[in-house]
Amino acid sequence: MNRFLFLLFILFAAPVFAQEVDSAFNSQNMDTQTASIKKTDNMELLTDEMLNAPLPYVHTNYDYTSTKAMPIVLQITEKISTRDKTLYEGKKLYFNIVDAPHFINRRQKIEGRINMITSSGMNGVPYTIIVNDFNIPEIPKEKLKGEYQKSGLNMTWFVLPLKWALTPIPPTGSLTNFILGGHAKITPKDRITLWYYPEWK
Repeated sequence: MNRFLFLLFILFAAPVFAQEVDSAFNSQNMDTQTASIKKTDNMELLTDEMLNAPLPYVHTNYDYTSTKAMPIVLQITEKISTRDKTLYEGKKLYFNIVDAPHFINRRQKIEGRINMITSSGMNGVPYTIIVNDFNIPEIPKEKLKGEYQKSGLNMTWFVLPLKWALTPIPPTGSLTNFILGGHAKITPKDRITLWYYPEWK
């Protein structure tokens, strides 16, 4: 009986106590901010002129309605892999042109950058490399679309059923958390397709 009454007390008293603590914290925080404001000399206050100042120029005269596109197929010049500890986000990569419109010089090297590298995770989640920011001199960047994402061996299809099967036998189900996914790599055999939209503005 005493335990039941104690639980009822906790259920009803906890929200009230939390609200009082939150109010006290907010009040103290406001006092601290007010004190810091009072200590500041020559503080600049926002005026109507500042609030109504023009925003920085933003290019809004664009038109992406056209669906006419031309493929540009690339291949990386040298293999990269997440096994390489010197690989980093922002690294510049170079690509050969496999196929492209006639006005693009196919002998040139195309630049791209590693946008993101995600490491492997528990339960078989693999490494992933995302490459974008491709630079083709003959094409404005606003008319070029595409990025390339490559992941390693995904083990989740094997790990998750195994976890569910082992869960009734604790703690064996949790041991599958330590199974990691595979490393990601991009090789010259991979084909990377970008899209050139000539009518985009």
